[in-house]
Amino acid sequence: MTTLRDHGRSEIQMLRCPLDDNGPSLYPTLRLALRDMRQAGDRDPVDGSGTHNWWWAGLTLGMIVLDTLSGDARGAGQRFRALLIDRGITETDAQLLWTLRCSLLHGYGLPRLREWRMFATREWDAYALDTSRMGLAVLSVPVFCGRLVERIVSEMPDRWDVTLLDTDAQVPGPGGSRWATGSPGDYTFRLNFNWPPNMPPQQPPEG
Repeated sequence: MTTLRDHGRSEIQMLRCPLDDNGPSLYPTLRLALRDMRQAGDRDPVDGSGTHNWWWAGLTLGMIVLDTLSGDARGAGQRFRALLIDRGITETDAQLLWTLRCSLLHGYGLPRLREWRMFATREWDAYALDTSRMGLAVLSVPVFCGRLVERIVSEMPDRWDVTLLDTDAQVPGPGGSRWATGSPGDYTFRLNFNWPPNMPPQQPPEG
């Protein structure tokens, strides 16, 4: 069974993800993905508070957040499972969540498994993934997003991907500029997360 810490009744500290309307419009992609996951679950995008739903868009974004935290080393499945196992998830459950991740992102459905039958529920008084009964995997969408993903994010600030997105970009065109989200300048780049980005550098960094 997934770690007992990931239950709807668990108390966890959630990372705050504000946007500064008066400051630079460059934000780490992980912060934006976490905000979108919260909004998809009817929660406050800044602090994660509020009600919960079982919309699969939030579940998919939760998988993207975990993908981002797992790094960029070779072997996506290995690093995804390692991230979960390092945070107290059993190997069996980590493999099930990896299989679900692939099924969601490539087909937007639940995986068809030989030895397991998987269900996705809206239950809040539940574990993120309950595998206490052999062959039956019951995933709570709101608990997975609101507890498991949030917990791992708050415990691993040093693993954040710091690729930036400009949320106040302008798309040039014959009819004038249009507001959009885009990469800073003509490229995406990586920066130290603690560095305050006042403006994009004049040249993209090497490497």
